[in-house]
Amino acid sequence: MKSNGSMNRFYRLVWNTAKQVMEPVAETAKSARKNGNSSGSVVAGVVASVALSLMAGMAFAQQAPPAPTQLPTGGNVVRGAASISQVNTATQAILNINQSSAKAVINWNTFNLGQNAKVNFNQPSTSSVTLNQILDNNASQIYGQISANGQVFLSNPNGLYFSPTASVDVGGLVATTHSIDADAFMAGSTTFNRNGATGSVVNEGHLSAGLNGYIALLAPEAINSGVIVAQAGTVVLAAGEAITLNFSGNTSLASITTTPSTIATLVENRQAVLAPDGQIILSANALASLQAGIVKNSGSLQANSMSSHGGVIVLEGDDITLSSTSQIQASGPTGGGTVLVGSGWQGQSIAQVNSTQQATTVTMEAGATIDASATQNGNGGTVVLRSDPGNPNSVTTVAGTIAAQGGLQGGNGGQVETSGYFLNIAGAQVNAGSPQGTGGLWFLDPADSTITQAVANTYATTLNTGTSVLDSVTGSISWGSGVTLTKTAGTSATLTLQIGNYSVNSNTISLNGASINSTSGALNLVLWSSYNSSGWDGAISITGSTINTNGGSFWAGGGNSSTWNGLTVGNASATTWQVNTQGIFIGGSSITTGVGSISLNGESYATSAGNNGTTNFGVQLAPGASLSTTTGSINVNGSLLGEYTNGVGVVFGAFSGSASSNINVSTGSGAINITGTGTDQSGSSTGYRHGLVLNATGENITVKTVSGNISLNGQGTFAIRHVTSAPSFKVDGA
Repeated sequence: MKSNGSMNRFYRLVWNTAKQVMEPVAETAKSARKNGNSSGSVVAGVVASVALSLMAGMAFAQQAPPAPTQLPTGGNVVRGAASISQVNTATQAILNINQSSAKAVINWNTFNLGQNAKVNFNQPSTSSVTLNQILDNNASQIYGQISANGQVFLSNPNGLYFSPTASVDVGGLVATTHSIDADAFMAGSTTFNRNGATGSVVNEGHLSAGLNGYIALLAPEAINSGVIVAQAGTVVLAAGEAITLNFSGNTSLASITTTPSTIATLVENRQAVLAPDGQIILSANALASLQAGIVKNSGSLQANSMSSHGGVIVLEGDDITLSSTSQIQASGPTGGGTVLVGSGWQGQSIAQVNSTQQATTVTMEAGATIDASATQNGNGGTVVLRSDPGNPNSVTTVAGTIAAQGGLQGGNGGQVETSGYFLNIAGAQVNAGSPQGTGGLWFLDPADSTITQAVANTYATTLNTGTSVLDSVTGSISWGSGVTLTKTAGTSATLTLQIGNYSVNSNTISLNGASINSTSGALNLVLWSSYNSSGWDGAISITGSTINTNGGSFWAGGGNSSTWNGLTVGNASATTWQVNTQGIFIGGSSITTGVGSISLNGESYATSAGNNGTTNFGVQLAPGASLSTTTGSINVNGSLLGEYTNGVGVVFGAFSGSASSNINVSTGSGAINITGTGTDQSGSSTGYRHGLVLNATGENITVKTVSGNISLNGQGTFAIRHVTSAPSFKVDGA
């Protein structure tokens, strides 16, 4: 126990430390705001968070622990019907609260509980509630035991501390610095308002709720460093200006509703929160200008099931960190559960917190784990780590391990999303595969994507589990030169590179010097532009690349969702609206699929006389292009939609210059269908708009099938044009 002198010295030390941290940063924030720099709000949020944490530490540090037999004092029943009695023995002090009404409100002068002290709430039923309003100027310290067959609300604006010796065993518990009007409470309200309170709720003990019950720690700073258990129930650590508990029935806490706090907020789990067959919610809601709704997990969050599907775990805040020791589990024998970090799937609202809030920063450190798998016979669950992809300040970093696997005895893999305007997934390990069923999906949603070797290695690790990878951006995707991806294990999987339609004339999928291969299981490759539109911009370019799918199919095109060869693809073409460009360009590259099929769908469209291009092609197979299958079909469809524009629907060759290398389109028993269309959109009758041009600059061109059919179709100024007569153009087929 500290003396008053040492207490004061500790107080001054912490305060001086806080000042040393806060003052220079506060000046930086002030300067940033003065200069119109938005980062000032971020700095201000850090200041507020540091101050909040340090002040909370000071509040508890100033208080000596209660005497071993200390009990709450000054109890006064102000609503409802209850009696208070005290029993002391040589070793223990006991306070009995016998409640006869469904609800009661008791005001206390103090509510401190020594290590050898106990408070019993004897209530009419599990749906009964006692609101304890604590009028102390200090935080309440719970070192002893609290028991209740019903629900207990403890409200102290100055804070509540549960020591390592504390033990709470109740039907439901709310420990909060927020307050609720007594009459409103009696009338059924479950909304708690901060009303200027800045205290903290900290648990280092053992808090346990009855079956289907709940534990809720509500404060600007809510920290668990102990053990919290709610069997088939709900555990909430939440911060906000107003927090409403939404019940399903009398005792089942279904969700919460919060309004943003006007001060910094921090919600943190450092030890263990267990809600088997239930749900866990960590929510820190602060005004966006503060950037200080901080959620941290360095401990264990578990909502597993022994007999059913996994439960639900939600982490909601502006800045969310899963440290290297973080463990999150929501597994079950009949299906995986749901883990939502930062937002719902693709930004959907989260029912458990009644919120569409999206994080600005989500960080999953190396060593952190999330598991939402089915353990026996069922589908894998859903895992989301998402900061707002529409916010240029948002960053998501994932370096840990995520699992959403199907069951060992049956079931399909689940789905994993990692999204953010800036997304760093190098080093992540994602497994949504299934030993007995179909593999699941890893969905990535950054603004733009550059495939480095580290990223390609991460993709390959996931594809090796039979999990498909969908990299979906609103901007462009660029595959770095010399970057290799090789699938070396697992069942069939699909790699999809997908771009949106948000910026006309700039969105592209570019594979430059890429090597994409599979040596185990089929690897389907889908290059998909304008995925949320039937047109717009989104060119695809493949240069100096080698692709071998080991029996997987290859599709390149655009448009809204459709199905082809069992794959989800677009229903239209990859389209360019620029001058002298191609919807799809393949040069110096080979695409080999074996039994898989190949489909290319490209379109070029330049829109005015000023955009009179000479090399606008829907699809261009340039020198060195090779498309090859054994039994799969090959389909090439290209369109030129011209307004005063020269060009070709489908062209074999460079179209200008001299021949450089051969062009090959070949299959064993598959069919080859090549269709080119050149359309005059303006009615000007000027220029050329060819359908299909072959041998454009004298390349050796081979279009060959051993036992299938070949179809060459063209429509335009010239339907099919053979520009040069040498050296050769060969067509082989049945």
